[in-house]
Amino acid sequence: MGEPGNRIVKWTHSLFVNDLKVYRENHIALKIVNEIIVKASHNTGACYGISKCTEIIFQNTKVTSGEGLPVLEQRMKTMKPIENEIYKFLGIEQADGIRTKAVYERVKEEVTESEDVDKN
Repeated sequence: MGEPGNRIVKWTHSLFVNDLKVYRENHIALKIVNEIIVKASHNTGACYGISKCTEIIFQNTKVTSGEGLPVLEQRMKTMKPIENEIYKFLGIEQADGIRTKAVYERVKEEVTESEDVDKN
């Protein structure tokens, strides 16, 4: 354990966490949880993939712009609802809920492409 390059205990196991989604009742609580996750990741030598992180703020069931939660000396990107941005969680397009039509169209296209490859 410890910071990278300054480990107290020899590394014996690896643990991977992928696609972590955190919900909190307000932005202050979200900042607190984010700080805990960042510190725990850093202290255990885990790599926090900030380039894959996105802050999404829902107010009254609508996506609103955030400020970008701090991660070490950087800030994570935020969803820009004005640009009609979506994000994928476990491969499913989401914004103000799951975008069922977009998911259906993408899956339909992938199945069609797969069938075309099988025919050749």
